[in-house]
Amino acid sequence: MKIFGKATVVSGAVLALAFTALGPTTSANANGASTFRLKSAVTGKCLQWNGPNKAITLATCKKKNSQYWGQVAEQIASYADPYGGFCLGIAKKIEKAPVGRYCYEAPGARGNDFRYNHTTYLAAAGPGYPSCNFKTVSKKVVCGKRTKTLKPMQWVVTA
Repeated sequence: MKIFGKATVVSGAVLALAFTALGPTTSANANGASTFRLKSAVTGKCLQWNGPNKAITLATCKKKNSQYWGQVAEQIASYADPYGGFCLGIAKKIEKAPVGRYCYEAPGARGNDFRYNHTTYLAAAGPGYPSCNFKTVSKKVVCGKRTKTLKPMQWVVTA
């Protein structure tokens, strides 16, 4: 499986080990932020983890662990679990809200730029899951087909 042209193979142990070293207080560097919030360019609200097998939603941005994320290997992990066990997942059908998953069962998810105050685009795909793009539709986050204009698919990376 490929996302943004890169093969996606992830070990849960590698994910957990890599993510444990990250935290919301880690600063940004030239290669990107280690932990970050993802703010919808449409609503200004942040992507929020709500638990395994629960919909990922948009919420008013606050400095709480459920709104911090990190790109670890080929997945986007939630800081709600400091051991790196929770990841951004997708539903089995497109045009649905993304779903929180345990990292070992989540499809690969990638962004193209995780530097603070930069715009990124998110996509996901995996065996048994459709390929999809994360976007804001009717003030909600969904994962589905590309939009004709770019703004609904834009996410601003913030500290």
